[in-house]
Amino acid sequence: MTTYLRAITIVLFSCICLNVKATHVVGGDLYYDLIHKTDSSNFYHITLKLYLDCENGLPSAIAEDSSAVLGIFDCDKDTTLIKKFEHAHHPPTLISALNYKCVKPIPNACVSENIYEYELELMHNKSGYYLSFQRCCRNRILNNIVDPLSTGANYHIFIPGTDVEKHNSSARFKELPPNYLCNDLRLDFDHSAFDPDGDSLVYSLFHPYTGGNRFYPRPNPPAEPPLENVFWRSPYDVNNMMGGKEKLKIDPQTGRLTVLPDQVGQYVVGIKVQEFRNGKLIGETLRDYQFYVRKCEKEITADFEAAVNTCSDTVRFFNISRNANDYEWIFKNEDITLDTSLQNAPTYIFPGDGEFNVYLVAKDDKCVDTVMYPIVIGSNIKVDAPKDTVICDLESINFQTQKVIKPKGGKIFWSNGFDKEYTIIKDTGTFWVGLNYGKCTVYDTFFVRYENIPIQLSEMMLLCPNEVDTTLRVKNLDYIHYQWMDNS
Repeated sequence: MTTYLRAITIVLFSCICLNVKATHVVGGDLYYDLIHKTDSSNFYHITLKLYLDCENGLPSAIAEDSSAVLGIFDCDKDTTLIKKFEHAHHPPTLISALNYKCVKPIPNACVSENIYEYELELMHNKSGYYLSFQRCCRNRILNNIVDPLSTGANYHIFIPGTDVEKHNSSARFKELPPNYLCNDLRLDFDHSAFDPDGDSLVYSLFHPYTGGNRFYPRPNPPAEPPLENVFWRSPYDVNNMMGGKEKLKIDPQTGRLTVLPDQVGQYVVGIKVQEFRNGKLIGETLRDYQFYVRKCEKEITADFEAAVNTCSDTVRFFNISRNANDYEWIFKNEDITLDTSLQNAPTYIFPGDGEFNVYLVAKDDKCVDTVMYPIVIGSNIKVDAPKDTVICDLESINFQTQKVIKPKGGKIFWSNGFDKEYTIIKDTGTFWVGLNYGKCTVYDTFFVRYENIPIQLSEMMLLCPNEVDTTLRVKNLDYIHYQWMDNS
């Protein structure tokens, strides 16, 4: 009985460890080089790069990746597994690259790179070969996918067959992105690739794949296709992998990767490069990677506040920059520079109404930081309400007013709650329309009034020639206009 209980305890403990031990995978990519060819086969050198979180990952999980199993699938045989290789990695390399200048390094930010290399001979076939390595699981604190603790990764590549291209070496990415990104700082990273054959390269983002699970974290052999994608957590998707003030995007021609994150967290992203030879797609290389967005501290920080009066063209600026020695203010109307100032905190008179961009450049002997805020000036702004209206019939009090003209960037609002350029009147009374432009708000009023205006004229009046000066009288109000007509 004691033995039985001990066995149960060991099994339960093992399951618990299995559920948590592999939450350390950051990313990876796979590429190949053609090193020798014969009439019947090609010899390849395969390189797998696996990136691990050595800050948050458990050492026991990282230790399990001392070797990696690579599966080879023959696409001529319904993607059947024909070989598998297991090789140890080279000594891990710690990645400490930063992409930002004048940012204080974050302690303990750690990503390690494991490189596994394989050599294999593949016989010529028509449909090619599929190579795959699978590992679970991803970091549990990922923001953009569902259940990351049970979601693995699939790093794979396709070697074309003779129907596509008999001899090829795949493209490979030149550099690895920084091991963390700074929140509210723009990443501008050269994510381009090199192709040994000089093929044309086209870049895009892709939907990452999953492989393995918490109960089978190191598939041996890797599972065969078809592949499954990770499940995005709303509102993220392949076109919005990280959110941000500027969403993640890559230039299809240059491979320039940009994003301006606005939320601290961890995000899985997929980056793809496709190879074209003589206009024909022959292969693609995928990088599945995790971006860790953190709050960074800059060596110097440019920042300012502006005392914008309600409807004035004169603005006083307050410099709240940190750790800088010299400053330059630049006042622009779109791309046209209006003026500059080297004062610490200038007061500037803008040339008229509109939206202007004000830049502050703060610097010391080594670092420079720049900040820009839009300033909206409305010193001459006005709004013209619809004309006063008199209603002679109460049943007609349900009408749309004429549209109010507003400047670009202005917001119209009405006393009855409408926020469009017009409003709907359903009652009599005095109304107002407001215009908000920047920090300037102006109003104008108009009324809608019911007036019973009796006009008592007989249907026909006979006037003699000597009565041409006869006066016809009606009620005289300054907001009522009459039009007289005769049948002559």
